[in-house]
Parts: sequence; structure tokens; C-alpha cells
Amino acid sequence: MERKACKQVDTVYESCHQALQQNNHAKNGVYRIKAKTPTNFTNVYCRMTSLPGCAGGGWTMVMKINGNKETFSYLSPYWSNRKSYLRANGKTGLDDNETKLATFWSTPFTQLCVGMKVDNLVRFIPIRYKANSLYDVLADGKFRPTIIPRSTWKSLYNNSSLQYNCGRQGFNVAAEDKHHARVRIGIIGNNGISCRTADSFIGFGAIDASQRRYCYQANIINTCGNSAYSYCISDNGDKEVRAMGYIFVR
Repeated sequence: MERKACKQVDTVYESCHQALQQNNHAKNGVYRIKAKTPTNFTNVYCRMTSLPGCAGGGWTMVMKINGNKETFSYLSPYWSNRKSYLRANGKTGLDDNETKLATFWSTPFTQLCVGMKVDNLVRFIPIRYKANSLYDVLADGKFRPTIIPRSTWKSLYNNSSLQYNCGRQGFNVAAEDKHHARVRIGIIGNNGISCRTADSFIGFGAIDASQRRYCYQANIINTCGNSAYSYCISDNGDKEVRAMGYIFVR
């Protein structure tokens, strides 16, 4: 677990990437980042060094999600509103404290870096996608695909499991049946060729426990991590792995 980051100078930057461009010796820590708030900025943890799996620095924190909690489940209004959550937790690094920052609706990006921590091992993958903010990508609930190797999604967790078919991935990813797998960012799998009854996922912002009915695993909380079961023909046996998830943009 990282220590609490030291606060940096009070200049307001467009993003953590801009702060790093202006000072290539900038350290990981808290910076003032331009945001659509009453103060026109928000205090954000900036990762100025590379993340495990994402090269380069200047990453702006957007969210931290605890898979054991339903704060950021698929149906949570936090995915479609401009409200922050526990802003103070956005001043720290890769710890276990959930947060949603104003950077969710304020910070443009061309790339995301999303990561999961399981048993204190953190792994990230890059997602190339250009948008004015993550809010613009997710708030309307519209599916937006990505093209990332299945193995890359699976690398977020060392021993992950996923059904062989469907493979729908990207943003607002959902099975047609509302009681089956859904994630705000990630990939879903199914036994059949279609995605209608997908029963497995690796991702962030997963289906609410009250809605979940697939593979006979009703009312299980897992809003960030990996869910799959061997009797639904997954590729690596039963998994119900809850992760601490991190979302950065650049």
C-alpha cells in the first residue's frame, strides 16, 4: 500500500500529464487539476511515474472502486451524474479507499489505465480511447466497444477465468438479459455464441447483487473483479474474485 502522497505546489494544471510536461522531475502526489467545480479545480493524486502495465507518467486519478461494496455497481447513479464521492480519498495512491473525483466529468483523455489489486498485487492495462471525459463515455449507458486481446483483459488478475464465447468488451458492456453479466468497463463471456445470457466478466462497475441471477449465483456482491464458474464452462474454473480497482486517464 502506498503512503499518503505529499501535496505539491498550488498551480492549477489541465491534467497531471500537463504538470509532468512542465516539470519532468515532478513526483507522485497531489496536484490541483482543472475541473468543472465551484473552485474550477480539484485536488487529485497524480501518478507521475509509470503504472505496472501502463508506460509513461502523468496519469490523472478518476476513481477507486472496492469490489466488496456496491457503491459503484453497474446501476449506481455515480456512473451517470456529476457528483464526486469521498474526495479526500482521491489524494492518496493505490490504497483501498473508494473515491470518485471531478476528473470523471472534467478531464479529457486519449488513454485510460485501469488496474486491479488482488492480494496486494496490482496489475494495470492501457485502453486507447479518446474522449472529453469519462462521463461522456459512460453516462448515457451506450455500449462503446474496444479492441483489446482477451488475454490482456485476463492479465488484470493472475489466475482469472472467463467463458469462451461472446467476448463483448469496452464501455457499458451488457448482456441482453438484465440479470446477466454487465460491467461499465471490461469484458463479458458466455457459453453460447450470443451475449444474451453472458455469465462471466472481468471488469469495473459490475451488475448489482440484487439483479444478479446468472450461474445460480444470486445476490453476490462483486462490483470490481472477476466472476466465472466451471459449470458454466469457463476456461479456468470457478472464480469470484473481488478486486480493488483503479481508473486513471491521460
